[in-house]
Amino acid sequence: MSHPQLALPWFRSAVDHATALHPAGVRGLVAIATAGAAGWRERYYHPDALAWVCERLTGQPDTYISQSRFKGRRSLANLVSLGALWVDLDPGHAGRPWSRERALELHTAALLALEEAHLPAPSVAISSGRGLHLVWLHTAAPGAAYG
Repeated sequence: MSHPQLALPWFRSAVDHATALHPAGVRGLVAIATAGAAGWRERYYHPDALAWVCERLTGQPDTYISQSRFKGRRSLANLVSLGALWVDLDPGHAGRPWSRERALELHTAALLALEEAHLPAPSVAISSGRGLHLVWLHTAAPGAAYG
């Protein structure tokens, strides 16, 4: 949530990102994980509270939001809704530090590969700090559709 967004200009903030994935009024809880001195901490919020939560977390490094919604702790058994398909591309650093330029190179390569395979481009691409998250937003499907 704290890294530059690469594909869609209307994602100008963490709030835009969160509410695109989890619009107000939908069922389930959203997990937001943050890293701190004591390690990772995961908290759960109703989608109606995400704007408030994201405004307070904007700029905090190592902050991540779940792509799906849950009824309690984040697990398949608690899955309520799937609203996005995503791929996490972590290419490794191979002696080169991660940068916006590397993110753009990976983004371009991914778009070309998807086009060549006649697959749709993602709705959004987000630099994760070590790689790239490609996200395809879709109509929410119930958690039972996973199995």
